[in-house]
Amino acid sequence: MSKIRHLRKRMQEEYNARNLEEASTLGDALLNEHWATESHGISYANDLYNLALIFDEQNQLEKAAALYVESSQHISDNDFVALAKRSNNLGGVLARMGAYEPAYQFYMQARHIYKRHLGENHPTYADSLYNMANIAAEARHTDVALQLHTEALKIRASADNPEDTINSLHSIAFIHESTGDYKKAASFAEAALKQAQSQKSEATYTRACNYLARLYDALEQHEKALEMYKQTLDKMVKSGCKRGDYLSILSRKAYLAGKTGKTEEALKHQEEAFNMYHSLTSLDLLKKDAMFYADCLRNLAILNHSLGDTAQAEDYMLKSLKSRKKASGEIIEDICFLIQLYLQEDTYDKAMDMLVYALNCAESPTGPLADSTIETLMDALGQAEDKHKLLEAMKAVNSAEKVESILEKWQDGNRP
Repeated sequence: MSKIRHLRKRMQEEYNARNLEEASTLGDALLNEHWATESHGISYANDLYNLALIFDEQNQLEKAAALYVESSQHISDNDFVALAKRSNNLGGVLARMGAYEPAYQFYMQARHIYKRHLGENHPTYADSLYNMANIAAEARHTDVALQLHTEALKIRASADNPEDTINSLHSIAFIHESTGDYKKAASFAEAALKQAQSQKSEATYTRACNYLARLYDALEQHEKALEMYKQTLDKMVKSGCKRGDYLSILSRKAYLAGKTGKTEEALKHQEEAFNMYHSLTSLDLLKKDAMFYADCLRNLAILNHSLGDTAQAEDYMLKSLKSRKKASGEIIEDICFLIQLYLQEDTYDKAMDMLVYALNCAESPTGPLADSTIETLMDALGQAEDKHKLLEAMKAVNSAEKVESILEKWQDGNRP
């Protein structure tokens, strides 16, 4: 038995040190020792449970589920709270495996036990409601999810547990957001931010600000959204943060500054994000987040164009174009921006080249991307002062099926 205690102690030490692989190896040895000594009492049940927790954190879900089940079979019939903990954790594992219906059933079992033995006002009972609500939301049972989240929120708020209260408020907001009710979602997000303001956790406050800003943006309340992003960045600077997160918020702030007419401020923020991005290339950020790099370039192009610097706008957008994946919606947006820029400048030869390039990027003359490209390019053609000159130039250079389809659609829609 001393060997069992020794292995258990070592497993716990490695687990506490977050050496999960070593802890799971020791856990396997610990179970083997239990089997060798035919020790199958409560200590065996607890060791099964603790090893299940380790596998759970390692994302070895099938192993974790099997151990949670086996652990339940070796605890006392009247140890209801221990059974509820195992049911709750098993529900979580099954949910991550995508087995939502059995996960919901295990969460219900945990809720029933907690309600009976801990009471309806206990925070752990609220946790079981919260878990069930998340499963219901995942299954698109919106009414059930809202009812369970609302019940959990009342318990958590009365128990003076701000962090859990914020999670409940955000979960309710997410559901309303998913149904398109951004106004109602924002009301719950505002309540979450109010809770977060009284907390010492900078991360919690930043998360609440960032989410509310996104909702204000969806509601086209751009000034409010911009203010939220300013507060988020201020907190990030004071508390320290992942630079990638800072870059993302900074770029979003630049976008909103542009939307609210603060073009020079927007350009300043976007250039800061772009320069910071380049300073992080040693961290392989270029490989990890090439889309962010391209989006920075696009935003710089749009902002410079709005300030009247056409040459700089063209340069940035061409660089963005080169960094995009072919046959992507983003590359078509870049191309269409350049087409419109060239048409405004009456540089038809460049516009024509871009039109042909756009069709080549669509890869196929049929399909959603090609259709979207054609419609967008037809809109761009509408800005040309001498449309027939452009169309004839296209015919002379490229008679491919994709080009012809644009010409036919445009001409059909513009005949007297």
